[in-house]
Amino acid sequence: MARPRFTQEDFSDLNHMIYRVKLRSLRRMKPQLPTGPIQADDEEVHETNAARIVLSLSLGMIAGASAITGYYLYSVGRVLGLQHLQEYGLCKGLSVFKFALVLWTGGLILFAGLPWWLLHRRRYRKWWSAAMLGFGLTFVLPLGLGLYASLTGGNYSTWESGRATVLGGIRTPYGWQVLFLDALKFGALGAFVGLVIWRIAYRRGVRQGSRA
Repeated sequence: MARPRFTQEDFSDLNHMIYRVKLRSLRRMKPQLPTGPIQADDEEVHETNAARIVLSLSLGMIAGASAITGYYLYSVGRVLGLQHLQEYGLCKGLSVFKFALVLWTGGLILFAGLPWWLLHRRRYRKWWSAAMLGFGLTFVLPLGLGLYASLTGGNYSTWESGRATVLGGIRTPYGWQVLFLDALKFGALGAFVGLVIWRIAYRRGVRQGSRA
């Protein structure tokens, strides 16, 4: 049996058919392809505005003050009993809330504003950036105040749980341990407030090419 012979025209027709099949496939895929420039996942994903910033800061202050007030009421109830808490807890809790609200307002405006602005400008807008910033600021401030009080000295002494934390103006090893643990607690609270502010201040931008 004789083998079929293919001419140059046959190969040209075959190549033309393959080209047409590929062209049809590309036309079907075209609507699924991005038509604009592709944005990186970590760039311009989260956006904010002035109204959301003001709202997030206000709610962050309230959240921080509420957490401190709740911890204070819990401590009073545990140490002095529920009856004392029911009689005097509301009045004292309100005073603590007002004082804590002033502290959070000043802290967020004076200490957190510039670092947040720098992170925002550098495109660090993820939740972990807000949590780390909140933890770092509220962790360092108590340690700094404790160190300043130790360096300035003074003839005073303090105790906690029956153990001396400061003797003659000098902080004891147990006092440094208590100060470090308190700084960790404040750091955790700062991370919580940072997450609250981040959740309200930012929204995911609708940008073609960004990954969800």
